[in-house]
Amino acid sequence: MPDDLAGGTRLEGLAQAVDLMPTVLDLLGVSVPGTVESRSLVPLLEGRAKKVRDIAISSPTIYNARSKEPPTPDTRSSITDGEWLLVYGPRAAKSAGTAYTAAVDSRLREIKIVQGDIRPELYDLRTDPGCEKNVIDANRGQARDLHRAYLAFLKERKIPESHLDYFREL
Repeated sequence: MPDDLAGGTRLEGLAQAVDLMPTVLDLLGVSVPGTVESRSLVPLLEGRAKKVRDIAISSPTIYNARSKEPPTPDTRSSITDGEWLLVYGPRAAKSAGTAYTAAVDSRLREIKIVQGDIRPELYDLRTDPGCEKNVIDANRGQARDLHRAYLAFLKERKIPESHLDYFREL
């Protein structure tokens, strides 16, 4: 931990859970492997940067290489820039029936999909930190910006084009 950072200090900046490993390695002076796509938070901790990323994404497995099935609409991701939060899932026609998902242990499990149409949601975190009022209809531009950043994130991770088709529409 940087010497001048007191315990209990709150820093502004977006981070993802995957950023912890490169941060710990950085603090220990160990090189971060080139295959790691996450970012060290040390520049933020040391005050050398105001942010280490523009958006943060929380998502279940987006693509299962073993499955040829399309993603289900309930496989939703949260995309935030710190002010706005987009809750978004693939635009797949299937919203009922059977699907499969891999848990942390990578075992494929059957799940039942019972909900109807699942639409994207947008929340203004500055005025609604509890995410109680979906404001997507009045703020389509903000939703489009976050969706565009999410799609770029998926492309950077080399998600197959056939799978990306489910994420192209907002």
